[in-house]
Amino acid sequence: MASSFVSLDVETANPRQRSICAVGCVRYEGDRAGAEYYSEINPCEEFSAANTRIHGLCAEQVRDAPTFPAVLDELRAFIGGAPVVAHSRFDERALRQASEHWRLDPPAWSWFDSIQVARLTWPHFVESGYGLKSLSARLGIPLRHHQALDDAKAAAAIVAAAMREHDAPTFEHLQRKLGLTAHCAAGDAEPRAAQIAPVAPIEQIGPLNGEVVVFSGNFVELKQRVRQRELAARAEELGARVASRVSASTTLFVVACGKPGKAPTKAALTAQRLAADGFLRIIDEYDFRVLCSANQRPLL
Repeated sequence: MASSFVSLDVETANPRQRSICAVGCVRYEGDRAGAEYYSEINPCEEFSAANTRIHGLCAEQVRDAPTFPAVLDELRAFIGGAPVVAHSRFDERALRQASEHWRLDPPAWSWFDSIQVARLTWPHFVESGYGLKSLSARLGIPLRHHQALDDAKAAAAIVAAAMREHDAPTFEHLQRKLGLTAHCAAGDAEPRAAQIAPVAPIEQIGPLNGEVVVFSGNFVELKQRVRQRELAARAEELGARVASRVSASTTLFVVACGKPGKAPTKAALTAQRLAADGFLRIIDEYDFRVLCSANQRPLL
């Protein structure tokens, strides 16, 4: 019975999602916080200045920290068979890519997205957005953003607040009431139904569920230009909402890999500012292809 759940958050050393340099977890029993886990990780690769500015970690600080394989063993022991909650699917993909990089089996956890929980619980928050910082402010949740354990606590507190909003005493009851669907083990090809059958699915479920996407630049597929209108339609099939401009509700800003040295657009500058405040993530077309591959429907 899914009375408990574990919330998880990672920080990365550079734009490669595999470069996990810190992980934080908190276990909830019902809607009450319990045990915590935190570890810094030596990713055995370089730190980018941009990532260090975000979370404050650098190569020197994690030089003597354990590497990912040792921490993954501890995570498996801490999480056990509990459902795992993360704010967006970034953390799930980071765990999968780090596992693959170290030639380990990705953890066979059932993942849930706290963005989806928030969208289904507070649809009127759409104007202020569903970023962790924005939701924490709206719900009165303390947050030291981009600290792995604090971000995990905030995502868990969002789920706990949704449980109280829906009068759901356990995570299992929340699954039932919202029709939540678990993502399967990170290496699997198809999303898996939640352990309990949903009463009535409320919105489309897909690998981009809960994401609000803005595309920027000229994208190509097999050396042929892809119109953004076509790209948007295909993203929406996978559960995303596509917007024409960057706003506080944007969760993903996807940039085409253009010529180096080109001046950033006004939209890109806005996205960079919002990303620094924790409202959205900026990824390029290649990472976006990986992000969309959960059901083997690559967009690029």
